[in-house]
Amino acid sequence: MPNTHVLAAGEAMPAATTPKIEYLPFIGLREKGEPGEISRHFWRVQPTGDYRLDCQTGTKAALQYLAYEEADRGGGGILQHIVSDMPRALTGIEVGFLQMVAFAASAGAYRAREIDAYWTRCEAGKKGGVS
Repeated sequence: MPNTHVLAAGEAMPAATTPKIEYLPFIGLREKGEPGEISRHFWRVQPTGDYRLDCQTGTKAALQYLAYEEADRGGGGILQHIVSDMPRALTGIEVGFLQMVAFAASAGAYRAREIDAYWTRCEAGKKGGVS
């Protein structure tokens, strides 16, 4: 059964030194996993069938996800796992979630380019014998 608690607009995730993935309400455990499959299910949601309401739910879930990633400085991220567990036929929840993540990506594109340039310089230094 999906974790159905979605934080209200402006409600913060519980404070923690290290963000805990359990605070994301759309993540749960798989009931039966395939051999070698991750035990977490990264997109356990239940659409209502009301597209507008589901988009709002997806937007709130995205803001929770973004707060998690923001607090997890230096982490590898979990977006790839979330998208992998989403259904191929998107409902309003997925659309709302992905739109909000796209807005955040747009706002942070400059910073992403800075990080990419840094990584590129680091890789170039490794190839040139600089440690």
